[in-house]
Amino acid sequence: MVGTIIYVNKSDNKIKIEQVSGYRFIYNFVHAPVLADKDGYRIKLADIDDDSEVRIILKDGKISSLTVLD
Repeated sequence: MVGTIIYVNKSDNKIKIEQVSGYRFIYNFVHAPVLADKDGYRIKLADIDDDSEVRIILKDGKISSLTVLD
């Protein structure tokens, strides 16, 4: 799924994403998610900015992989 980060809650490991359709969702992360930038380099949750375009992959309703696209 692709969407735009509305906010990142670093203390609770949650993010709110708005899809192209306009729907907004809050997601938790799995224990050790794969976070990467557009070049495939590993990043930390603190490196993800609001308004970033991202692609996420869910596992059991939680984010297992997140790639920043811009």
